Amino acid sequence: MALYWAMRFLARATVLAVAMASIARPASAQTTTLTGAAVLVERHGQIWNQPAGSRPRVGVITNRSAVMPDGTPDIDALARLPDLDVVEILSPEHGFRVDSQSKVGDSTDSITGLPVYSLYGKTLAPTPEMLAHVDALVFDIQDVGVRFYTYISTMYLAMEAAARAHKKFVVLDRPDPIGGTILEGPMLRNRFRSFTGIFPLPVRHGMTVGELARLFNTRIGCDLTVVPMIGWQRDMWWDQTGLPWVDPSPAMVCLTAAELYPGMCFFEATNVDPRLGPKPFEQFGAPWIDGDRLARQLDRFHLPGVRFEGVPVTPGESRSWDDWHVATRSQPAIPARDEGSRSARKAVVSDAMAGGSRVPAHQAVRVIVTDRDAIRPVRVAMCALSLIHKDYGTLLAIDPRGFDRLAGTSTVLSDLLSGKDPLAIASSWQSQDRSFARRRQPFLLYP
Repeated sequence: MALYWAMRFLARATVLAVAMASIARPASAQTTTLTGAAVLVERHGQIWNQPAGSRPRVGVITNRSAVMPDGTPDIDALARLPDLDVVEILSPEHGFRVDSQSKVGDSTDSITGLPVYSLYGKTLAPTPEMLAHVDALVFDIQDVGVRFYTYISTMYLAMEAAARAHKKFVVLDRPDPIGGTILEGPMLRNRFRSFTGIFPLPVRHGMTVGELARLFNTRIGCDLTVVPMIGWQRDMWWDQTGLPWVDPSPAMVCLTAAELYPGMCFFEATNVDPRLGPKPFEQFGAPWIDGDRLARQLDRFHLPGVRFEGVPVTPGESRSWDDWHVATRSQPAIPARDEGSRSARKAVVSDAMAGGSRVPAHQAVRVIVTDRDAIRPVRVAMCALSLIHKDYGTLLAIDPRGFDRLAGTSTVLSDLLSGKDPLAIASSWQSQDRSFARRRQPFLLYP
């Protein structure tokens, strides 16, 4: 019965049929994936069903990550189309042509002169006023294939707004940079639904934004059109597409960061920093962690596709190191204590330094990917958190609400804190991932 309703709603969504032979690709671009935006630039007049001579007015939900294969910003290419009237830009978290780490206000784009309405400021969804002068919303943002990366939540809320206003919604599809074959992590339960998890998905879902829109539309039922890519397959990683990497957000600085993000982001709900050094999510640590010891312990799990090493960290490399850093590195590791408050944990460090105790020479762990097809980053994070909790006790601070929102369930944290084997925790969600793999099948667009 569930499949029946899914297919019934799916029938309301349109996928632009693009024959491979219908778009002539230059010889130099044979290894380059054509994004939905690149396809639209060549076939834009064939998806709007507008009366002859009329130009559809559209608002484009986008940011700096959406570029053509030659690096031209998609919004600039779309704004130049002769039979499309781009009348406004709507920006997600981090802003449009900027890299903000806080709430973003409305503005005017200095290049196109278009108004830019923030969907990460006073509102998270397009308002009736934003939709009053458009015929359609176009979504064109580079996602990273992880449930709690908020751009897909912006898409979901915008689809809902388009449905309420009876506006067309068009998704210009883009690759899942970490591939579309691997699923990992617990499923989101509705109780933990939030802007960092808006639809029941595993942490790593293996779907493009166009495929997600088709799945989301089983709940929303908007007038949806997906413009698919040409030349992308499910087993492709970003560096196999021939497309330029443009940071989708300030900390997503390279493909390796995206590979590790599904697991390393869990540290964002703790006082262990996953953004140490020049490449965020490739190393994590805290001033009270013995990185060498933790790396050796992690290696003993024999996790596939990854190895670990201890690395030093200096002040200025951490969001919290100024509070925690102990400059003297010639002192032994600080033992775990029962004090749990942030001020008490600072006192542990200060007392240890005053008493002549040693702090670790290497206070962080570098995650070194040896086989990206084999590594399971959520499993890596569970093993690391389990060891840190066991060895450092209440020096490890966890925000339960934030952690549960990332996990999509409360069982992961409770299992970790109870001392359950982290590999058993990871095994517990594998049946859910297999079930989701079957559920998503009708919505996939690529082999």
